[in-house]
Order: sequence, then C-alpha cells, then structure tokens
Amino acid sequence: MFNKKDIIVNAVPVKLFASNLGLYDNFYRNVNELKSGFKIKQVGNNFFVLLPDWFIKLLEIGYDCYVIKPYDDFKYEFKVELSKKTEIGFYKNDNL
Repeated sequence: MFNKKDIIVNAVPVKLFASNLGLYDNFYRNVNELKSGFKIKQVGNNFFVLLPDWFIKLLEIGYDCYVIKPYDDFKYEFKVELSKKTEIGFYKNDNL
C-alpha cells in the first residue's frame, strides 16, 4: 500500500491515497468532511490526506485497505466509513 517514504508527517498526497485505495482522484471534493479522523489539507495547489494515528498503527502491524465496491467480492476483516458513500475494508497483509 504505502511505503514509509510516501507518508510525510502522517500525510500523503490525495492522488497517492486515492490510487492506493482504488478511489477516484477527486473523491475528496465530493464530501464536506471525511469521517473517522481523516482530514484534507491544501498546501499551495496540492491536496493531502492527513492520516489519523489509528490508521498509521494499522499499517505498521501489517494491515492494508481498499475501497469496498458493491460488485467486488473483496474479503476484509473490518471496515471504516470514509465518507457518506465510501467505505474502506481492512485486511491483513501476509506478505510483510
């Protein structure tokens, strides 16, 4: 998912976040506020997703996540609501 070098002070560029999770690049413009502690920050012309501490901890212990789509048979252990219409599912990455 994310390499440690991709995360800059608990933030990643929106395009990187979106592509790694299977979201559209402009997903953050369609919601007023992301839920579960995620925040969008604009720096100049660039947008970043500020990652909550719990998300960083899950990455450190080997979890990955992906957007839950109704037509996929994506298997996940638990899910988190990212916005009103978007959920991400977490699964254990055994390759770490």
